[in-house]
Amino acid sequence: MDKALLILGILLFIPAGIAGRKRPDIRRWIGRVVGFAAYPSASITFFYQASYRGYERGHELALIDLAVISLAISIPWTRWSSALRVPRWTYLFIAGASLLYAAEPRYTLFALHHILAVYFAFTVIAHAVEHEEIGPSVLQGLCFGVCYATYLALYQRYVGGYFQTPGPFGHQNGLALSGNMIFPAALALVMAGQGGKLAPLTVAAAALGTVLSLSRGGMVMYVGATGMVLAGSMLRGITTRKLVVVASLLGGTVLLAAKSLDSIVDRFTNAPEASSHAREEFERVAATMLHDHTFGVGLNHFSHASAMGYGDAAGLPAIDIGGIVHNVYWLQLAELGIIGLVGFVFLYFSPPLLGAITAIRDRGVLGDIALGLTAGIIVTLFQGKLEWSVFAGKLNRIIWVLFALLVGIYRQSRRRRQS
Repeated sequence: MDKALLILGILLFIPAGIAGRKRPDIRRWIGRVVGFAAYPSASITFFYQASYRGYERGHELALIDLAVISLAISIPWTRWSSALRVPRWTYLFIAGASLLYAAEPRYTLFALHHILAVYFAFTVIAHAVEHEEIGPSVLQGLCFGVCYATYLALYQRYVGGYFQTPGPFGHQNGLALSGNMIFPAALALVMAGQGGKLAPLTVAAAALGTVLSLSRGGMVMYVGATGMVLAGSMLRGITTRKLVVVASLLGGTVLLAAKSLDSIVDRFTNAPEASSHAREEFERVAATMLHDHTFGVGLNHFSHASAMGYGDAAGLPAIDIGGIVHNVYWLQLAELGIIGLVGFVFLYFSPPLLGAITAIRDRGVLGDIALGLTAGIIVTLFQGKLEWSVFAGKLNRIIWVLFALLVGIYRQSRRRRQS
């Protein structure tokens, strides 16, 4: 089925891209597909290493890659300029250099292929948002993705009998993480009186999906992102509409909590201590790797190093040997050393910084969208202290789409102010 969908995508996306060069409405629809395409599971993976537990296990061609190629064909490149050049190429150099000492270069090549894919997507989407004003369409596609994920979660809970629902992701935390990345932008639009019916639906779907996942971190981050957007929006100006939205959110929260209170309380009060202990053990393994290897063990090599002795030496349970440290910052330290962590922070924190600048300077709808996107990225990076999933294929693609939106909006807003 996946291969059939991709063949269909190849047959449709290239002609659509060509047609989109003369039809702005077609370009907007391609933008919506780009935003949504991170969610479905249609993909082909080459040289797949099923036994490996790293975050990249092969060379993947996904539906979103085809959608991005279609978008690249549809837009003119006469005014092209690369964004985030220094942080992107700095990190790529650091990651690529680890090939020189990686024990299994193919694992590093898997991850480098993914980095190049998201860099390409970032370049195309950021350019389209800046010059072709595709941003609203891409954001709509992302919102449709949140609603689709929640629909799957509802099916899994009430038809499949799942206790913690993953939606279209491999783990329930992915459902909460993805929703928390995107719904803040929808909430900011609702506060500004924009976004139509899709924006409030997205906010509600993300809340429901997070509760269905029963992800403790996801629920806390949902509240945190909501608070950031509400506070930021109020600072941009208090209106009667915003007060009504806040009251509606409080009422909806009470109703949702009343329906799921028992499950939520049980999840927080009876969570196994072994989970927290495992995180500490993994971080200790990461610290040992950093101590033994100044420049890390190599990109996408934490699992390999753990399986080749570090896990046994640390006394990890057999089920955890070969797993990944549940902290993206320790993961960077273990795989690429301190210089890798610096490169990662430089790269991943640059877009939300630009987003914050846009939210402060732009008093229009671009500033509202930037506020929401920035809040979504910040809570995701904060939750990275408890999750490595920001590197997982689908979730990493989503965060790079958000990066592209933020950078494109920043440059579009700056150009408008200067004209």
